[in-house]
Amino acid sequence: MKILHAANFSLAKYAMVYYATDRKLSNGLIRNGHFVYDFSYRDVARTESPLHSKRFGTGRMNRRLIETAANLQPDLLLLGHTEIITPATLARIKRDHRGIRIALWYVDPLYNTGNLQHILNRLENLDAVFCTTDGDLLEQFRSTRNTVAYMPNPVDSSIETLRNDIKEDFDIDLLFCGRDKGEAERAQTLRRLQQGLRELRVTVCGALNQPLVFGAEYLALLDRSRMGLNLSRRNDVYRYSSDRIAQLTGNGLLTFTPETPGMRDLYRENEVVYFSGIDELIDKARHYHRHDDERRRTAAAGRARTSASTPRAWRNISSKPASAWHTQSLMNGRGNAPGSRRQASHTAHPFQFPGRPCHPGADVSRVAAISLQRPHYFSDLRRRPGIVWRHRLL
Repeated sequence: MKILHAANFSLAKYAMVYYATDRKLSNGLIRNGHFVYDFSYRDVARTESPLHSKRFGTGRMNRRLIETAANLQPDLLLLGHTEIITPATLARIKRDHRGIRIALWYVDPLYNTGNLQHILNRLENLDAVFCTTDGDLLEQFRSTRNTVAYMPNPVDSSIETLRNDIKEDFDIDLLFCGRDKGEAERAQTLRRLQQGLRELRVTVCGALNQPLVFGAEYLALLDRSRMGLNLSRRNDVYRYSSDRIAQLTGNGLLTFTPETPGMRDLYRENEVVYFSGIDELIDKARHYHRHDDERRRTAAAGRARTSASTPRAWRNISSKPASAWHTQSLMNGRGNAPGSRRQASHTAHPFQFPGRPCHPGADVSRVAAISLQRPHYFSDLRRRPGIVWRHRLL
């Protein structure tokens, strides 16, 4: 397929966040034989504005996207957030390119409803929506004409290259990277953690008045770290985690993560370390620091879970997706009451391989690219999540 991928890509940050989701998804598609044209919508908006302002360049950016689609004639327009790409632009592209499909992925939490209106405004033109939040918050995007599915945070074997699960020597015992601006509870948790683990070498970046780190410096920091803390701004949102969990587990750090609704569907007890409060976190951090063999086993299982793939040969798929996208509700007729949480809790990954369930952080360097067949319910979510894209010759 020819894919026009409109996402942030952060060109003006000059590789500070080269490990972001947009780059990983493009990488996975290209490796699996698809042509991908990256359209950095925010950078285009700034470039098209005489004042280098995203706000004042929005109109021209939308026109440039229409122009790009006309030149490329894509089979799929893949949107990453793209809050300033308008419904009118999407409607124009659909009108000009008969058979094109439009999908959107979104990795920010969905509980901040003020940031979601742009998605709701564009639902009429979206054939699929993938989010890293599940449950009722995801269900608000379902309509009679689209597919809606949970998407785990992806990893990329060319980016998550570390093997801390087999290392023994570190100069950081526990690492947390993330902001605490406006997050008093997070700041208090980190202070208590430092006070309670004085015997461990705890490093905090981006919070408690410490600077953030980016780019290769961030990966070097991970390389020095035995264990990592995955702490999202909220930990009560169904199956939501920041992409920090993929970066930590994918690089082989033993990862501590709060008990979050639905998270055990993605990671078992022996793949990450769950905790319900700061005291339990402190006790478990001490335990794994003292028992390094157990630390390495759990970290290795977490890394394997995050990076899981299959050696089965990829099947070729047609570059004619127009007639293959089914929008019928995925779970209807499978024993789930309409509107129930289980109905919302299906997992689809746009880069999944045939015949295997989707794994959290599925490795986009080894998984097959989008097949626009109807998603197929593969296994009971009460055991493990498992929506896959069925790959066929069309």
